[in-house]
Amino acid sequence: MIIREEFAYVYYMKDKKSLCKMDKVGKWTCSFEYEEYNLVELLVKMAVEQGVVNYAKHSSICALYLKRIHKEIRGNKKGYICFYLDYSDIAGHKRVIEFLIKQGLIKKVGGVYENIVFSPDDSECFDTEMQEEMDCLLLCEMIDLRTGEWKRAK
Repeated sequence: MIIREEFAYVYYMKDKKSLCKMDKVGKWTCSFEYEEYNLVELLVKMAVEQGVVNYAKHSSICALYLKRIHKEIRGNKKGYICFYLDYSDIAGHKRVIEFLIKQGLIKKVGGVYENIVFSPDDSECFDTEMQEEMDCLLLCEMIDLRTGEWKRAK
């Protein structure tokens, strides 16, 4: 596994080749609180090690700390977790969603899972022309938000 730490994010890759195998890359994104950082770091690393995804990232502790203490920063002080996979990989979506639910990374509020989004990735490391052809997916299109039961065909 390759782990690369930068100021804003910590990146986890199974290997360098794993990114090249995806045509239409997108990401499931969840948020987390500063206090959850150590658990998130462990879970994201575990997801890549166990093959849930080949590529993931989360906000760095430095970025979270600055958001927390800097008086000029207003609004969102949360960190983010991104699990990358190919848009058409339905089995991969199921693997990721089940992992996120099992590990408590998708929060349940009022008995309903947060309706997180799978969106095209706009970073320079992926083919942006292919990304423009992708639609976002909402978690509610994949599972029942009350029960967590899978809706999509296998």
